[in-house]
Amino acid sequence: MSHTVPGTTKALDGSIAAMDRLLRELAEITAQDDSDHAAPVLELQFGDIATRTTLLNNDGMQCLSIIALLPRSGRVNYSTRTHTPLSDVITPAEDMELLWHADEGRYILLRHMPISDFADDISVLDAILDTADRSRAWYISALQLRATAS
Repeated sequence: MSHTVPGTTKALDGSIAAMDRLLRELAEITAQDDSDHAAPVLELQFGDIATRTTLLNNDGMQCLSIIALLPRSGRVNYSTRTHTPLSDVITPAEDMELLWHADEGRYILLRHMPISDFADDISVLDAILDTADRSRAWYISALQLRATAS
């Protein structure tokens, strides 16, 4: 597979095939084995926030799905009245959905964006980084608000 020269952009035509190729190429560049997935999955780590980016058909619309995995919450005693879930403290922005991932013991923020919104590879990477940054900001705000509410 050919790679783009650093410092250049690769145009996208709004098709699922172009986005699929880009995500597979990025997974290959980052030495991720993508052979087990029907759709490409790109995993990136930004400090304590991990992201997983893939393609999704959301109600008939082809979307780029970016999942931000927030830091693990550790052992929390949910039986006490003093624990306030972060989801009750502050809601994320309208274009993001907050979920609790019980198996991993952490919150995740989901963001689905139409693939037609992306003009090139840089805009895809910017969306992933923006999702990680906004998720970190939400997490810090939620922790601070929960601490002051206690």
